[in-house]
Amino acid sequence: MSKLNWNAFGFLNEAPYRMHFKSILDEYVDKFGDAETIEVSLREIPYTMLGYTPAEAIIISEDGRSVIINFSDFKYYDKKGKVESLPSPESVFNNLRGLINNAVDKYSKYKI
Repeated sequence: MSKLNWNAFGFLNEAPYRMHFKSILDEYVDKFGDAETIEVSLREIPYTMLGYTPAEAIIISEDGRSVIINFSDFKYYDKKGKVESLPSPESVFNNLRGLINNAVDKYSKYKI
């Protein structure tokens, strides 16, 4: 079984989101075959950085022993930079599952 390391930052570290991440990630940990470590970073993109280019979402080491998944999301702001709303936990979880499914697909094609 792969070793799973994960961390959450910003609003993704708040209870409505954080309390479900471990169970979601545990659904996928066995789908990465020979990978020894899976690192998942869950980050909020701050308002001041909405135009930046985030880290590559899925990184697989050359030997296939390490998988890094970078997930990010952001709060919704009005024109003055004031927070309008947070994304719903369900939408965050669906987006995270989609990214992890893409990582599983990429890993399975990588190992062929």
